[in-house]
Amino acid sequence: MIRAWRRRGLTEKDVAEKLDVALSSLSEYKLQYPELLDVLKGGLDEGVAEVENAHYKAALGHEGPPIIEEWFDKKDGTLIHKKITPQYEPGNVTAQIFILKNRGGWHDKQEIVGAFAHALYDGHSTEDLETEAAKLGALAGI
Repeated sequence: MIRAWRRRGLTEKDVAEKLDVALSSLSEYKLQYPELLDVLKGGLDEGVAEVENAHYKAALGHEGPPIIEEWFDKKDGTLIHKKITPQYEPGNVTAQIFILKNRGGWHDKQEIVGAFAHALYDGHSTEDLETEAAKLGALAGI
């Protein structure tokens, strides 16, 4: 029961209220009964894992519930034809961006390094910047 509460996102304070004990008592029980601490922590970990898995699934896309169409005979009610059409839920771009930024090391902005950065900050002309950019592009094989 406690594990399920934690899996649904209830805080320790919420659990204490549901058990009709003070939060301080729950804290003492955690020290006295390590298995209670394991249940409280494990339930929360499971809930977080479920959300992470759902988020990952949404990012990649997945099969949705199929559309089932049935045609029945109007006279006797027997099934004449049944059509099952699989559905596919496309990947959620926002979820993809979130995962790439938080787990993949992506950033919203890129740091400018090397000679090009010096040209930007040294007050060089546009032509100087274009020259430096071309040099960097050549070095990068662009």
